Amino acid sequence: MRKLVLGVFILLTALALAGCFKGSKDKAKQKEEVVTVQSLPTYSELYFSGTLHPYKEVNVTSPVEGVISGMGFSFGQKVKKGQLLFKLRAAKGKSNFETALAGYLKAKESLNSDKGKLQSTASLYKKGLVSKDELDQDSNSYNLSQLSLLQAENQLKSALLHYNIGINVFNLSISDIKSINTALAETKGANQISINSSISGVALFPSGKEGSSSSSKGGKVSVGAQVKAGQVLVSVGQLNALAMKGTVNEVDINQIRKGMKAMVTSVAFPGITLDGVIKEIDSQATSSGNLPVFSLSIVIPTLPKGSLGVIKVGMSAKAEVRIKHPAQVRIPIHAVTQNPKTGQSTVTKIVNGKKVQTPIVTGRTSLTSVTVESGLKAGDKIVVSH
Repeated sequence: MRKLVLGVFILLTALALAGCFKGSKDKAKQKEEVVTVQSLPTYSELYFSGTLHPYKEVNVTSPVEGVISGMGFSFGQKVKKGQLLFKLRAAKGKSNFETALAGYLKAKESLNSDKGKLQSTASLYKKGLVSKDELDQDSNSYNLSQLSLLQAENQLKSALLHYNIGINVFNLSISDIKSINTALAETKGANQISINSSISGVALFPSGKEGSSSSSKGGKVSVGAQVKAGQVLVSVGQLNALAMKGTVNEVDINQIRKGMKAMVTSVAFPGITLDGVIKEIDSQATSSGNLPVFSLSIVIPTLPKGSLGVIKVGMSAKAEVRIKHPAQVRIPIHAVTQNPKTGQSTVTKIVNGKKVQTPIVTGRTSLTSVTVESGLKAGDKIVVSH
């Protein structure tokens, strides 16, 4: 019996010693470090989605009313500067030229007549044979004739824009009947107008998407379509720079501003990051699913080498904008303990060489640190357990 009691005593003693050893070992594992609290700027990220567009687009318009008789490209295709885009059969091309030529010749004749009359009146005025009022009247008539000729000349230039006439019609006068008839004959049947691209780029739908019919507002046009003067037929976008067009909600709108940098990525071109800058932010909201949103444009001025073969107009994209916030007190997250009953966050603060439990109010938290809104200030010393 004594042996049994002695054996139990020895076992309990061994267990107690083992527990003490384990406790001292766990305490040895925990290291404490005293750190100085710092006030540092904080950052957050905002994300916007949108689509990619050429940064610069040039609209190609119809110079006259007519019918498209031919096209030298397909929408979405790359075009070169000077490439034929459209053949247009002008509805009133010849009549417009005849009207413009007649108006120019009449204005030129009227100017010559008023000029001669002004010279004659000026000569008589010097001799005292006419009044100053008569001289001023003839001078005003001459000035008005100059303006009329300038206007008629511009109209004739516009009418001649798409015609190749061998005669310089601006040197003609109303008495040059033979040369006038020759000029008119050269425009007979020459109602086919060629419209070429002024820049190199990609041919885009005028409205940014296919339209069901052509109109003065744009839309996809095709051979046989009737077009109006001034109607946008195609937009040519330059691809040496891009823009991402997206929206921002009313919560985030006041956190962003023009000039902020943005990183643009897409699932369509993985591994490629485009460096952009916020260029435009609308001041008025539009409705999107009954929620107000603001349009914004992010410009990507340069593209990485070789990316043009991968990145296409109209691809979806996501932009990340890093927002810098004012400096705040941030401490390691391991320095904070929380009372399980009250939920109060505290830190161990060094005050006059002694450890003091100090309550704090925490804010934004990351995986490694936490913002302290009150309870600590820069320069305080706290204990961090590792």
